[in-house]
Amino acid sequence: LIASKHQGEPFIRRAVNANFRLGDPLSAERLATYAVNANNPLPLRLDALEALTLWVDLPEIDRIEGRYRELAKHDLKGAAKRVESKLPPLLAAKESRIREMAMRVATTLQINLDPEILLTVVTGDGNAPPLRLEALNALKKQGSPQLRAAVEAGLVSSSTDLRVRSLRLLAGLDPKNAIQQAGAILG
Repeated sequence: LIASKHQGEPFIRRAVNANFRLGDPLSAERLATYAVNANNPLPLRLDALEALTLWVDLPEIDRIEGRYRELAKHDLKGAAKRVESKLPPLLAAKESRIREMAMRVATTLQINLDPEILLTVVTGDGNAPPLRLEALNALKKQGSPQLRAAVEAGLVSSSTDLRVRSLRLLAGLDPKNAIQQAGAILG
């Protein structure tokens, strides 16, 4: 995948799928390394990251061939160790979709991200709503004390999806306040 001179889309998609099917830590690292390289085509970088987001919940249907394929359980801890160092450049990528998928990878592989950075992403109105939503979900998954501040920011967002998710999270944090917020929204 990384060192191959073949760079055609069909070849790369098959190479991504082969690394996914292998499911070992080195394969996870190859996928992350491919995604980090900004010279690679964006759709293929996203495909490599998507494969990492499926690392735990393995699909029964092959991603390329569309046939049933039983896969052995992937090594989560080993993959997390190999991928963790690749996340900072992915989270700093100029493409919002890459940053969003990198957060999903971190969540899937149970890699904790800096809660302050995640809070900044949620509160940043210039960030795309799906990216902000992924950051909010990562804060929830990590059990971060920053979740409350992120929920408050999400409640006043212009994004309906972010407001709805924030209201649901608020219901778990402060049910009485969530009822008041829902009443105010329904007006």
